[in-house]
Amino acid sequence: MYKNLVESYIKRMSLADLEKYISKNYPSVSKDEVNIIYKYLKTRWQELYDEDTKVLEEIQKEVSENTYQEIKKLLAMAYQFKNR
Repeated sequence: MYKNLVESYIKRMSLADLEKYISKNYPSVSKDEVNIIYKYLKTRWQELYDEDTKVLEEIQKEVSENTYQEIKKLLAMAYQFKNR
């Protein structure tokens, strides 16, 4: 059930939507990092949903350590919710 909701949301999500969310909640994230995050969400969301650590390893190489830690925190909360 959750997977279908996530898929639907990701399909509708625009770069502007993500930029707005990140600028409001994580102002230290750069525009380049927002583009990287958007790329991964749009193309690799299923692997992230399935908790594939390989994707996180790839993301870690492309964003700052601070941004990477924030991504891990968000995913941990999402996984906790999904797996309850």
